Amino acid sequence: MKKVYKNWVTLKQLAGECYNEVTGTFDLTESEWVEILEVLPEARRFKHDGLRHREKMTLLFSSLM
Repeated sequence: MKKVYKNWVTLKQLAGECYNEVTGTFDLTESEWVEILEVLPEARRFKHDGLRHREKMTLLFSSLM
């Protein structure tokens, strides 16, 4: 779980303003996804879905990052 959260945080940093707080998803173009997946292939899981249990994961792991 910690690794998944860490990958999500990294993706969020890479995506910048393309992260949608309301939906919990990333509003990236296909070319932006290609670029990000080259450096962070683990982010593929977030292409169509957000981080499950985002609030709980943040409570658990944010202090460890």
